[in-house]
Amino acid sequence: MNWYVDLAIAIPALILGAAAQGWVRRVVAEADAVPTAAGLSALRVAQRLLVASGVHDVSIDAADEEFGDHYDAREKKIRLWDGGSSTVAAAAIAAHEVGHAVQDAEGATSFRLRTAVAPVAAVASVGWFVLTIVGMMFGLVGLVHLAVLLFAAVAAFHLATLPVELGASRRAMALVRSGGLVTAEEERIVRRVLLAAALTYLTTALISIAQIVELLFVGEE
Repeated sequence: MNWYVDLAIAIPALILGAAAQGWVRRVVAEADAVPTAAGLSALRVAQRLLVASGVHDVSIDAADEEFGDHYDAREKKIRLWDGGSSTVAAAAIAAHEVGHAVQDAEGATSFRLRTAVAPVAAVASVGWFVLTIVGMMFGLVGLVHLAVLLFAAVAAFHLATLPVELGASRRAMALVRSGGLVTAEEERIVRRVLLAAALTYLTTALISIAQIVELLFVGEE
């Protein structure tokens, strides 16, 4: 691939990713400075929403790292980085993870698909890079083509993640609203946090598609 074609693909993707991450961090930081009127910690918000959703087999634990909040479907656990925080950001994140727990409990198709693809994507996310480097070093076009297929699995994972995350955010908003855990003004901030989080997944999916295009060009050389 000509270097200018490579840059034409890579630079916009990098800028998009950096801009999205920067915006998300700013939105979360602003929401993290606003305490909820109810004064409930993220842990209590998650507990209340789980009960309200009829999900009783999910426990709540601490996440290992900052922004490591997630729902573990295998262990039936919601992991929160700052479960003791009573800010709007913490409440929004807790509600989002409860949304995933509800998806799991309901057997949502998109959630099951993402869960099924995840192990393959984890292996492919490392394998495609190794195969690309080896293929380019030794001129083995077949390996580069295989790398494209592996990365396509990674891209499929990111695409499968989009409806899962959007669905969890929709559930989160509905739960927070019906539970009366936030005020009308806080609800607006929660929606903004959830939108920002969804943007990161959309950006990741777009970057993955750009990388596939780049790999296809490499494979044709």
